[in-house]
Amino acid sequence: MNTALNKVADPEVRAQLYENVTGLMRLAYEQQGIKALESTRRIAAVHEAGHAVVFEATADGVRWWRAYRLRIWRNDEIPGVNFWGGETTVSPKAPLERVDTRIDPAGTAITAMRAIAGWTAEQLFTDDFRIGSSLDEVTIASGCAKGLSRHWMKSPEECFAMLFSMTREILKANAVCALRIADRLEFSRRLDSSDLRRLLADVKGGFKP
Repeated sequence: MNTALNKVADPEVRAQLYENVTGLMRLAYEQQGIKALESTRRIAAVHEAGHAVVFEATADGVRWWRAYRLRIWRNDEIPGVNFWGGETTVSPKAPLERVDTRIDPAGTAITAMRAIAGWTAEQLFTDDFRIGSSLDEVTIASGCAKGLSRHWMKSPEECFAMLFSMTREILKANAVCALRIADRLEFSRRLDSSDLRRLLADVKGGFKP
């Protein structure tokens, strides 16, 4: 399965994160049942639209690139579960997004915000939030928050709350754009670079945490 954790280079760390996500999925199922693991076509479209907007807002054209393609699809890997997956990719020419939390707090914050953009959009723009949503991306952002706690002199929980707040404010400021993208993506299932450039034209880039 394609998840945000696939980007983690260290195989031991990646395996530990997968274990953590699996545990969180069990807890989500216990609290909300099978609904916790579902994702409708609309939710998937809103999720990827959130990523597109935050990618655009944090893009600088050098290190951080804008979204290049969005797509959503019906995933039948879990029998009996209505699950639509999605993916936001950058250009294949873009450099690898790697950060060292020890020396790069700004890059760490952008990594986290890009990770939880879809999860945040689901909470802002849908009334059907699933507590099992995007646990891989939330886990990545939580790890970033833990690293940032040393720089921001706050607890990891406070850092995560700050990251969520910054991401939410970007999405709120660009709500019309995000929902327009979600509408188009829900209908077409895929948006390529030329469509995204037009749809994201009003989003200001270069955001710095």
